[in-house]
Amino acid sequence: IIDHASLAGTAPELVTFATAPLQYTCHKGYSTSVSDDIWSPSQHTFLATCQANGQFTKKECVNIDDCLIRNCGANGECVDLPNVTGIALDDYTCECQSGYEITLHASTVKDGEMMKRCTDIMDCPSPSKEACGGMNAEDVERGTCTDLINNYTCFCGAGYQNTFLESYPKNETCTPVSCGIVLAVGNTTCSPDMIGKEANYDTPGWTFTCIKGFTLDGTVDGSKSFDMSCGSTGDFSTSQTCKPVSCGPPRT
Repeated sequence: IIDHASLAGTAPELVTFATAPLQYTCHKGYSTSVSDDIWSPSQHTFLATCQANGQFTKKECVNIDDCLIRNCGANGECVDLPNVTGIALDDYTCECQSGYEITLHASTVKDGEMMKRCTDIMDCPSPSKEACGGMNAEDVERGTCTDLINNYTCFCGAGYQNTFLESYPKNETCTPVSCGIVLAVGNTTCSPDMIGKEANYDTPGWTFTCIKGFTLDGTVDGSKSFDMSCGSTGDFSTSQTCKPVSCGPPRT
């Protein structure tokens, strides 16, 4: 019995020096040469004869070394597997460096076949639109994610800063910069009511309106309101003052 090989035809009960040579065919994935073609082996058949010394000619089927023509890329090593299946893609694997994983690509040595490569694992959160803070109310990305080896980083847009998620302390994200607590402005009302509340870059703007008898310039027909918001630098927009309406000089 020859390992990993099949005998052509029916085996004779006894083989002698006068018996015709026996023809063997190696199983798929095996050949008489480790460097044989993994897809179309040409050295996978052989003859065995009984010699005058009573010994068979020695020939064996060996595992074809897939790694002789495979390349896992700069970030991995090819490993020829001992448990041969006869399917070229399954008879080897890639031992990838940390931060890399096996992915399939079109073969560079045989048309229509696939090969394994070690490629960078995408560490950016998925889906991409939710990474690095996702989208704000205006459907603008708060930040963009850049993949690193075993990590990622966020490049935050104007008005946002790099922070880490409370639930996942190692996961970076982009959060709006804070301008602090909104302070009251004398002789005004605020809508919506933001007084005493913290405002950040994502906070919608608010409006201060002068109470009765006050305008921004002190004239009867003067403007009575102004808008405020939290800017991208973490500063409030310019506040204004409501002045009492003037009646002019006294009558004499």
